[in-house]
Amino acid sequence: MPEHPVALSLVKEVNSPITGTSANISGKAGCSAISDLDVQIADKIDLMLNAGPLKGGTGSTVIDVTTPFPTILREGYVSAKNIFAVLEKR
Repeated sequence: MPEHPVALSLVKEVNSPITGTSANISGKAGCSAISDLDVQIADKIDLMLNAGPLKGGTGSTVIDVTTPFPTILREGYVSAKNIFAVLEKR
């Protein structure tokens, strides 16, 4: 669930989950304002929704759940330790 009020409003409006990624070239720093968006990305976007500058911070944890046991692809805000602790309870 997104914490940003604009993203949360979008989820509620479409009554469906949405997903998004960081707007950066792999290996390069992310941006927190549309004015900082890399031109290689900006030129390929059909629509940009400007919700103002973002606070930034630790990225999301990315988990591959298509394998017999979930695999952490990128550890982010939610630690692998916390994720596996929850999974062990199930």
